[in-house]
Amino acid sequence: MSLNHNSTRFQLIKQNEAIIRHINDTKSVHNYITNEFSPNVSLSVTKADECNIAETTQYDRIYFFLEGRMILNIEGQEFVLRANDSIFIEAGMSYDIKGTFRSVVVNQPAFGNR
Repeated sequence: MSLNHNSTRFQLIKQNEAIIRHINDTKSVHNYITNEFSPNVSLSVTKADECNIAETTQYDRIYFFLEGRMILNIEGQEFVLRANDSIFIEAGMSYDIKGTFRSVVVNQPAFGNR
């Protein structure tokens, strides 16, 4: 549901309104704030089940972990992330992720704007 007020623009997106993207059999992304709403930032929730994938981000990215466990390998270093942990990854970085987890992901600029 998009709501606009006379002087302030804001968006309210309910859980059932998120756009779901199935990345593969082990990972899905629920997009809440997209480049349709803001070219500057996007917000999604990633759900992974025994995932093992390599990524290169085109965006500055923040992961905030809600539950589960993710093993992140970046620049030869391995990190274990759990609930209430967060990590910032600069645009252009390549990394590997493994695990079963649920996380909030913030991209800047908004996903799809590069």
